Parts: sequence; structure tokens; C-alpha cells
Amino acid sequence: GMTICAHPAVKVELEIAWPDAKFYFDEGDFHAMLEYVEEGICPFMAVGHEDTVMDSVYLAKLCERDLVFTDSVVAEIPLAF
Repeated sequence: GMTICAHPAVKVELEIAWPDAKFYFDEGDFHAMLEYVEEGICPFMAVGHEDTVMDSVYLAKLCERDLVFTDSVVAEIPLAF
């Protein structure tokens, strides 16, 4: 199957939710994930909209690559404040 880039902070949650999925976790940031897409390491990214929506440079890079956010939910991770 296809590999999905994701941040290692959500590794456990993603592996529990999708045990048969093939994930690529790296310590790089969201910008690095875009490079992994270009390099063919992973054609998909699991990235939270809230994590990146305020990063105009990242959003511009998505546009340059014709990538978009979808409303697909990969994992729901409860947070407490």
C-alpha cells in the first residue's frame, strides 16, 4: 500500500487506529513532510489543519504543490487544558 507521512507525536494513536496502514514517522516538521512527498517517500500526509493553518509559508507550499486539506478524519486525539 501507499505510505502516509505523519508526525511522530501521534504515532501511537495512528498505529492503534490504523494497524494495517503503512506510516512514515520522522522527527522533521511539517515542512519536511512536503519534501518527503516530493521525494516519493510518501504520497500522502496526515496533518492536522489546526497544526498548520497559521503558517502562511507552509500553506503557500501546499498551493505550489497543488495539495489541499480534506475533511477526512484520520484520528481524533482528545486534548486537555
